Amino acid sequence: MALKKYWYLGFLGVIGVWKLPLIFVAVSGFGPWTDALNAGWFLWFLNFIPKI
Repeated sequence: MALKKYWYLGFLGVIGVWKLPLIFVAVSGFGPWTDALNAGWFLWFLNFIPKI
């Protein structure tokens, strides 16, 4: 198993944790829908999954 080429970009996924309250408000329907786009930060965590 080896790490992906850009594994260090997975650390940017931590921003998604910081934006999590805004995502919950947007999904519940009380906030602007554009805050739901912050869920994209969690996609950076996929870089931590090693390739086989």
